[in-house]
Amino acid sequence: GSTVAVSGLAVSCRAPIGYVGRLSRRSAFNQGCKAVVPSPAVDEKYLAYVLVAARPILEALGRGTTFMEISASDLGSLLVPATGREEQRRIADYLDRETATIDALIEKQRQLIEGLRERGDASWRRLYDSVLKTVRPLPLRRHVQSISDGPFGSALTSAHYAASGVRVIRLGNIGPGVFKLDDEAFISHEYGEKLKRYAVSPGDLIMAGLGDSNVSLGRTAEVPEGLGPAINKADCFRLRLHAGVDSRYMVVALNAPQTRELVLQLAQGSTRQRMNTSVAARLPVAVPDPRCQAQVVEQWESETAKIDALIAKAERFIELAQERRAALITAAVTGQIEIPTED
Repeated sequence: GSTVAVSGLAVSCRAPIGYVGRLSRRSAFNQGCKAVVPSPAVDEKYLAYVLVAARPILEALGRGTTFMEISASDLGSLLVPATGREEQRRIADYLDRETATIDALIEKQRQLIEGLRERGDASWRRLYDSVLKTVRPLPLRRHVQSISDGPFGSALTSAHYAASGVRVIRLGNIGPGVFKLDDEAFISHEYGEKLKRYAVSPGDLIMAGLGDSNVSLGRTAEVPEGLGPAINKADCFRLRLHAGVDSRYMVVALNAPQTRELVLQLAQGSTRQRMNTSVAARLPVAVPDPRCQAQVVEQWESETAKIDALIAKAERFIELAQERRAALITAAVTGQIEIPTED
C-alpha cells in the first residue's frame, strides 16, 4: 500500500534504514517509508537533522531476515534532544550553512570523478579502435566454464552470519575493477560446507548482478590470492574462465564503457537495476589471442594509472567530508559544540 502526506518528513525504514527527506508537496510513498509530522513545539528542519544524526541508532534497531527493517514504534521511541524552538531554529540554520559548504565541496569532487571517468572511457575507446576493433565479439558464455549466482532466500540470511569462517562475497567487495577486502562478512565453516557448491576461488571473477548506490550493475573484479574459503552471495555472479582467457583482460573488457552501456540496456527492475545469469551469459565480449590480451592490459594499466590514483584521492576526500558532515550534525543537535550567533 501507499501513504500520502502533505508536509513533514519521510524516513526510510527498510533497506536502507534512516534516510530522511523533507516533503515540500503532497507525496505518496510505500511501506518502506514512514511519515513524521513534527508537533508545533518542534522545528521541522531541526527534527530532520536529529533523525540524520540518529541513523546509526535506527540501523541498530533493524530486524529481519531478507532485509533489515524498523517499525513505526521503533521510530517513535527515538529520543529527541529537548530544547526551545528558537534554539532549534538556530541550530538548524547553522547546520544549513555548514552542510551547504561541505556539500558544495563534495559535489565538486564528484564532478571531478565524473570527468576522470570520462577520460578513462575515452582511453578505452581509443584502445579498442586501435587493437580490438577487428576481433569478433562472442557471448560471454563462450569465454567461461560457468556463470553462477549464489544462494537465494532462506539459504543465506542474516541469521547465518558469524564473526569469522567462510567469507561471503557481496556487492561491497566489487570495487571499480579491483576486489575490495574492507567489506567483510562471514558464515561458519560448518554452514559454509553446506553451501560449498557456491565456492569461489582465486582467479574467478565476481560480477555485480544487482546495482545500488555504490556499485554499478555489471561491475566486475577478480578474486585475489590468499582470500581463504569463500562463497558468493546471490546478487553476485561467479565467472570461472576458460584456459587461455586472461582474467586481468576480462576484468578490463567487462568494465569497459561499451559493456556497461549494454548492461544498462538489458537491466531489469524499477527500484534497483538487476540482471540474471542468462543475460550475463549473452553479453558480447571481444577476446583476442593471449599475447594481444596481455598487450591490451599493459597499455590500459599504463594509460589509467594516473586517472585511478586521482579518482581514489577524490573518493577519499568525499568519504572524509561525509564523515565530517555527519559528526558536525551529531555534535550540533546533541549540544557538544557551541552554536555561533550569526552577525
